[in-house]
Amino acid sequence: MHARWIAPWALCLALGLAACAAPEIQTGEEGEDAAPVTSLPSAPAREGTQPQQSAVPAQPAGALHRLLAEQPGRLQGLSAAEIVSVLGEPQLLRRDAPAQIWQYHGETCILDLFFYEDDGEIQVAHAAVRHPTHTPPPLGQCLRTLLNQQAAR
Repeated sequence: MHARWIAPWALCLALGLAACAAPEIQTGEEGEDAAPVTSLPSAPAREGTQPQQSAVPAQPAGALHRLLAEQPGRLQGLSAAEIVSVLGEPQLLRRDAPAQIWQYHGETCILDLFFYEDDGEIQVAHAAVRHPTHTPPPLGQCLRTLLNQQAAR
């Protein structure tokens, strides 16, 4: 009779532990982990890849700065080196294979960049803007704030 109860309990335990194992990036609740209001389409995760950063920016930082200030949607597809050239090093870097999540803090927003490997280098696949206490500004406004902050350093 005890064997009959072991299988259902083991299944419940396994499902409960599996739910705890995957870290959440955004909860959709009010506060610091609020779901993004503005974002780019995300790329599918790729199994078995190890992201690596590109060593050389593909565009001069000044030209890329101007391009992103005018067209924030152009973040998608940029390499890690290109992002560092215009925004600097992230304040927070999280590795959740196969993704890397880079976080930048601005005066009015938090920008999360989600990188996945493509052709041997990591590239921005998704961007999300949020604010710890209220509705964040649009992606373009947040990105211009971060670009200007980095340029002032």
